[in-house]
Amino acid sequence: MLTSAANDLQFNLGLLYMRGILNLNGPSYVYICNCNAIRERDVRHAIDCGAATPKAVFAHCGARPQCAKCVCEMREMIDEQQQIRSIAAE
Repeated sequence: MLTSAANDLQFNLGLLYMRGILNLNGPSYVYICNCNAIRERDVRHAIDCGAATPKAVFAHCGARPQCAKCVCEMREMIDEQQQIRSIAAE
C-alpha cells in the first residue's frame, strides 16, 4: 500500500502528464498526423478540451483525416488520458 505522500506524488504526476507538462513518450513536437501537421501537443490539447475520439481531435484542430494512419495513435493517446483521469479520480 502506498503512503499518503506517494499517493500525492502519483496524483500530481498524473495531473502534470494530463496537462502536457510531463511527457513520458518523448518530445511534444513530434507530428502525429503528417497530412495535417498535427503535433502531439495539439492532440493532447484537444483531448484536454474534451475530445474523446479521433474525429473530435480533427475537428478541434480544424482538420479532416486524410490517410488515417494517425488514427490508431490518436486512439492510444485518448485511452491513456482516460486511464490517467480514472486513476486520478480514485
